[in-house]
Amino acid sequence: MTANIAKYLPDQGALIEDITLKIAGTHHQKPVLIDYEAGKGKPNTCAYVMGLNSVTDYWDSTDHLYNDPRREINFSSGMAWKESVWYRKPYRDYAIRVQGEALYNINENFVQGWDSAQSTGLRLGQAGGTNGLHARRASIKPKDIPAPDGARHRAQIVRTQPEVLDATILKAYTLASSNAVNYIYVENQYVQLVDWPKLVKKIRSQYRDGMKAAKASPADITPLHLFVVMPQPERWEMVPRTYETVGQLGAAEGMGKYHNTVQGKRKADALQPPKPPPEGVHPFEQANYNKAMHDWMVARQADDSAIARDSAQAVPVNPKGELEALGIKPLVAMLMTFDTGNEAKDIRISSRDNAAQGAQADEEAKTSKSGRASDVDSYGVEIVPKRYREIYIHSKLMFVDDVYTTLGSANLNARSMVSDSEFNICTADYDFTRAARCEVWGNIAGKDLDGGDGSQQVTAKTHKSWIERMDRNTKGRTEALAPENGSFIYRFEDPRGEPLMRFA
Repeated sequence: MTANIAKYLPDQGALIEDITLKIAGTHHQKPVLIDYEAGKGKPNTCAYVMGLNSVTDYWDSTDHLYNDPRREINFSSGMAWKESVWYRKPYRDYAIRVQGEALYNINENFVQGWDSAQSTGLRLGQAGGTNGLHARRASIKPKDIPAPDGARHRAQIVRTQPEVLDATILKAYTLASSNAVNYIYVENQYVQLVDWPKLVKKIRSQYRDGMKAAKASPADITPLHLFVVMPQPERWEMVPRTYETVGQLGAAEGMGKYHNTVQGKRKADALQPPKPPPEGVHPFEQANYNKAMHDWMVARQADDSAIARDSAQAVPVNPKGELEALGIKPLVAMLMTFDTGNEAKDIRISSRDNAAQGAQADEEAKTSKSGRASDVDSYGVEIVPKRYREIYIHSKLMFVDDVYTTLGSANLNARSMVSDSEFNICTADYDFTRAARCEVWGNIAGKDLDGGDGSQQVTAKTHKSWIERMDRNTKGRTEALAPENGSFIYRFEDPRGEPLMRFA
């Protein structure tokens, strides 16, 4: 694991993050392989590559209903009394069904892991060789695996497997992002890999410089549209790394309280100490200098935060200007669903869906005449759920230019790229990616904003329309208005301030 980190992402900054990468890696893969051995030569042999956990409490449909009774009851909210049951919040993820020769590689990953696990503990000596699962399935070759009629997609299995220095998921993200010319769509649970937007900027800078060297006009430099869809970080400790990543994309203001802390740190660090008076000055002048020096030190120490300082160094002073100069058009969205049936009025709970909502309620309570947040009942005891509810994004999906798709278990963070074991599939197929992109965009942004034919002109118009719809939906929340055209997209925001530690 340490070797994988040193080779691909050697400097992740904060000590705690660095230590956890090296000593707390997890097995995070989620593929399912069905009838591989028993189904040799049979058409029902298949697999699923996905980001989904194999648990029932994360089920949802593409409707992402506000309080769907098909989801499990949310007992963790501690309902005090109710006229209607409170179910788990909406949840978003993907799985892809795989058939054909790619199953050979999915099986190779499985038997490697199986045989490796069997060589530990009490079963030492039973794995590998003629006794291992790999040997038992060695007779099954790619040609033995049937594919559906008409199948022609090119697919590749990519992994993060630290013990064998496999970081092909990171390489896939790097190569796909580097070759983007029209758009990149990322929908991911953890958008915390600052190296990714930095890479995109670096490639765009090289492209811009090359076009200038070729005497191209500004109009010849085509823009790159970034669509980033993510949830509010589930833990407070994730705020700094998330801020640094979305800050690179010009969306730092959406994390208002922490952004103000970072900006305050910048201002404090920029303060110049008072100029010392010459020797032999009047005692009053010396006293004035002493006071000015004291005030300067107090101002500096008031924002003496190592966490905010790291964030200030990680995010450009003028990221929007930098992005505009590079021809990068970003948007950062989160997803919410609306209580069309006004079910919330009949529900009382004791805890909110996430920590960000709790932080927002705390801020409201500070400025409220009643001393309560707007979602707390008149007795100040229970919570009346708001009519907007987070759709928790567990997805790990990327589209590029209608020609490339990858999905699987890997988050867009350092852990998934070099430390945890991860499993993705990718395909470079126009028909598949275009159809999937239309389905996904139409589902979350509204059927009228599915991106159409994916051309540069239509993508540019769609990107602009997404931002406008996000803004209108965000404004409509203050008036409890339903989102436009059944959409779920809102401006990404997080009300939390600085945590006690940073942890991604």
